Amino acid sequence: MKNYIFKWRNLSVLWAFIITGNLSAQEAEIALVDVSGEDEAVAAASKILHNAGGKQVWSKKIFIVYEKAFLRNGTEANLKIIRDLDSTTRRIESRTDTSSYIEYIGVENGCTVREGNHEEMEMDVLQMERQGLKQSPYYIYHRLAKGDPHIRVELTEDQNRLNIYDRGKLLCWFLVDANGKQYSWGNYYNGKLNQHYYGPYKKLGDAILPSWGTSMDGGFRFEYLVSEFLDENVEFSCDHL
Repeated sequence: MKNYIFKWRNLSVLWAFIITGNLSAQEAEIALVDVSGEDEAVAAASKILHNAGGKQVWSKKIFIVYEKAFLRNGTEANLKIIRDLDSTTRRIESRTDTSSYIEYIGVENGCTVREGNHEEMEMDVLQMERQGLKQSPYYIYHRLAKGDPHIRVELTEDQNRLNIYDRGKLLCWFLVDANGKQYSWGNYYNGKLNQHYYGPYKKLGDAILPSWGTSMDGGFRFEYLVSEFLDENVEFSCDHL
């Protein structure tokens, strides 16, 4: 009987060691981001970056994603979006059954091509679009991965909302569940509340992304298909549309 108890005690110790070891390994995978904020907020920011694929991928320069968009009017579009995360620029290629559209948001200029018609973007529109890019999750993940010293993070009192600040100005926020998984992102765009909600996350190419997302009013819905990161320059500008 004593030998039986001794064996079970040893087995219990072994299982405790294995479980503790697994938890420690999981925690070690979540490398803390080097941004300012209280410890709990920095840990929460580190977790959302980990949930999206981690420092290694999001520190790269170019993020390319393919997705399908669903609009309120019933239109479905296939999108290819290239983002230069270093320069905060973007190129969108959108195709439907009946139309095509290309948009470029650059540092100094922006332009669109709709059905072959090329138009330069007005400067006030460009500035508004660039501000929107700076607030979007992809560029936030990149800045977290890079340890941008201008970024500060803050958890609200209910520990549900993670605010992201740049030089003291609120950029955006993430809503997180009890496990630290981001299920919503929001900002103020052109003076209006802009909130999106996400479905379950899964690995889609290089990044871990929500399988689907929707705007607050359902007017824009999307499904991520596949993604990739590059650490090299990709030439895209108004001269290359």
